[in-house]
Amino acid sequence: MNRIKRPVFDLTIALFCIALDQFTKWLAASFLPPEVSTEIFSLFGIELFWTLTTNMGAAWGVLTDLPSLLLVLRFGFIVVLFGMYASSKTPLNIRTAIALIISGALSNIFDTLYRGYVIDMIHFRFWGWNYPIFNIADICICMGAFSIVWMTLFHKR
Repeated sequence: MNRIKRPVFDLTIALFCIALDQFTKWLAASFLPPEVSTEIFSLFGIELFWTLTTNMGAAWGVLTDLPSLLLVLRFGFIVVLFGMYASSKTPLNIRTAIALIISGALSNIFDTLYRGYVIDMIHFRFWGWNYPIFNIADICICMGAFSIVWMTLFHKR
């Protein structure tokens, strides 16, 4: 994929991730009762639930008591990521991963500005251990971050 088409590809992925995240949050807020787990499947000790919760902080409720600081940090983080994305030194595959992180962060910021909190609804249990409840934006952020680490460690430049 050449350098001209790549930003369009990344923008398409980012917009799709934001739209999917906002749509699933709308579905959860519209149809799920708060704090009630609805089992989707259970297989070999791995269970998936829909559980509507809200989060006023970052991951695992970090900085819940400092929402203004959290918002400033989020915007600052996005500015740094945009700078990395725009840099001609950043490899193209890393740019796609950065686009995933930016899309997840922007979608969660939108929630914070629009609703005053972030909606989370995906809940896994692994062999009795509860994984923190998350959303599609969180998946995008984690996939992008994991991809950057993977490509940095295991791919030749």
